[in-house]
Amino acid sequence: MFDFRMPSLGADMEAGRLLEWKVKPGDRVTRGQVVAVVDTDKAAIEVEIWKTGIVREILIQKGEKVPVGTVLARVELAGEAHEEALPEETRLKETRPAAAAVTGPLQGSAGTRSPIQKVIARAMETSKREIPHYYLSRRVCIDPLLEWIGIENARRSVEDPILPIAPLVWAVARACGEQPLMNGHFREGEFLPAATVNPALVISLRSGGSIAPALLDAGSLTIPEIMVRIRDLVIRSREGSGIRSSEFGEGTITVTNLMDSGVDRVFGVIHPPQVALVGIGTPFCEAFEKGSGPCFRTVVEVSLSGDHRVSDGRIGARFLGAIDEHLQGPGKR
Repeated sequence: MFDFRMPSLGADMEAGRLLEWKVKPGDRVTRGQVVAVVDTDKAAIEVEIWKTGIVREILIQKGEKVPVGTVLARVELAGEAHEEALPEETRLKETRPAAAAVTGPLQGSAGTRSPIQKVIARAMETSKREIPHYYLSRRVCIDPLLEWIGIENARRSVEDPILPIAPLVWAVARACGEQPLMNGHFREGEFLPAATVNPALVISLRSGGSIAPALLDAGSLTIPEIMVRIRDLVIRSREGSGIRSSEFGEGTITVTNLMDSGVDRVFGVIHPPQVALVGIGTPFCEAFEKGSGPCFRTVVEVSLSGDHRVSDGRIGARFLGAIDEHLQGPGKR
């Protein structure tokens, strides 16, 4: 018999409120199926189960708030073969708290801190205290990227354009494949490289603050597929429902996009247990000398916040160089 427990869905999350059961006693559940919706300080999260079997007993009812680790239901397992098929990162998730990326302002308009802002403050305090950050930045020409986007969008409907964030995430995902020390988790004094690239995207909420759900397995997606997934994540995040626990807690690197904010570069705080964060500043026009006279190009500052326990400046520089290289030929494998 398997005890399905209240998961940890955020940094320093202590309890969650059960909003909805999507199963009932006697129902068969399969690995990866959404079985419940839990309310956290950030959003309503759809919680998946990572076992296959039959729900035998539901112990916590809708509306109850219980501590992390409380048994919510009991499931009769179908067999050990399903458990053996689980990837290592998934098995770790069942026994260790997930660390969801949360960001946002530290003070409300009245100078008081909401529960959301307290979670944010604790997460950022932990990161700055425990992670030895280092910072790098690289100026990247994005004229080839903008040209490619123009050609692609000319073939698409006006309601479905490719935005610059999609090829940027695509380039980060491919750079992670080449520099795996940027993609994974640091737990209990050890770096655990991730089997897939799951960029966590910082998304601002209408209510204030931000969350960073993960775009799962981005390394296997094309730029148009990434664009579809980004739109879907933004809609579900801002509606406050529909984000799954795997998206909320399995980010392997964070991407924060401030292309429309007017800042040159972003040096963000790493979201533990991740080991790197990529920041994207606002594009600007830069003059450079070519031949007998000045020329102009569009550039953007791509920055890296890295965990010095796992990587160093030389590895970080190669990582930023790989992002630059991929952005010169967007869409190419």
